[in-house]
Amino acid sequence: NLSEDDIELHLNISEYNITSVLPENVSSLAIIDFEEWRPLFRQNNYKKEVYKNASFEIIKSWNNVTDSELNETAKEEYNKAAKNFILKTIEKAKELRPNASWGLYGFPYCNYDAGKDGNSSCNAAILREANRIAQKYTPPLPIFPYTKFEYDPLNKNCSFYDDKDLCSTIIQPALMGVNGLIFWSSSRNMQTRCNAIKDFVNLKLGP
Repeated sequence: NLSEDDIELHLNISEYNITSVLPENVSSLAIIDFEEWRPLFRQNNYKKEVYKNASFEIIKSWNNVTDSELNETAKEEYNKAAKNFILKTIEKAKELRPNASWGLYGFPYCNYDAGKDGNSSCNAAILREANRIAQKYTPPLPIFPYTKFEYDPLNKNCSFYDDKDLCSTIIQPALMGVNGLIFWSSSRNMQTRCNAIKDFVNLKLGP
C-alpha cells in the first residue's frame, strides 16, 4: 500500500509537471501517461514483474495470509492502491487545469504484440472494454484509441506507414465507432524527425 506521504509526493511532482507544461487556460486533450507500470496487477509482466514481486513481499509480511491466499490478496491490494493513485492524480489534474479534457493513456491496455498475426480480435476486445467503462457515465465518455503512423518512432530515419497500414490504423477504428484517434509517438530524436513528420502530416496524413 502507498502511504499518504507517498501520494502527497507524487501529487506535488504531478502539479509541477502539469503547471510547467500546460497553459492555465488550456482546453485541449491532456493525457496522463503511466509508462513504467500498469494499473492492473495482471498486466505487470517482464520488467514490470518487480511490482508483482513487491506486492507479494508486502502480503507475505502479513501474519494472517496463507500461501494459497497470497496471489489473490496481492492482486486485490495492488489494484485497490493503483485505483486510488490514479483517481487522486486525475482529481489533481482537473483541479489545476479544469478546462482540459483529461484522459488516461493505455487503460484499457492492449499489449505491444497484439495483432501481430493480423487478427483484430484484441483491438475489438479492448474497444468493448473501453465502451463498457464509457457507458458508466452520463453522458457516455468519448473513446479515443491511441495509434501511430511511424513503423519505428525510435529510429532517427523516419519510416512512415504506407497506404495499406494507414487504412488499418485510421479506417478500421472509425468503422468500429470510435469518437476519434490520438496519434502517439516518441519525443526521442525529435529535432531530426520534426521536419519529416511535419511534411508527412501536411502532405499525406492530413489530406
